[in-house]
Amino acid sequence: GKYKLEILFGKNYPYKPPYVRLHTPIWHPNFWPNPKEYPNKRNICLALVDNDLVGKHDGWSPAKNIITVVYSILAMFNIEGAYVNPKDVFNKKAALEFLNDKKKFIKKATSISKKYAKSFW
Repeated sequence: GKYKLEILFGKNYPYKPPYVRLHTPIWHPNFWPNPKEYPNKRNICLALVDNDLVGKHDGWSPAKNIITVVYSILAMFNIEGAYVNPKDVFNKKAALEFLNDKKKFIKKATSISKKYAKSFW
């Protein structure tokens, strides 16, 4: 599917991470499921773009760049990959489903992707 991702670079970039927000609904432990319910806030649970984790393990540093951010987010779409963390989540229901009933999780994630991740926004 196609997902609308907003990336903004603040005046403190590259010392602070860019603001990153997914505007397309998604069923995933590390994304807020409905972006409209969490307006004007980062809705991706990724240490790399968390202002509170700048300089900490897996957090932002000026040595990192937008390519690091984009690759990290793309890696999160691989639910079998290391970037999916079902224990540090924005979507607890998706995390529980991911851990306890992966078949149900994949079915719901696929359904939401087909509904919202279209070629237009």
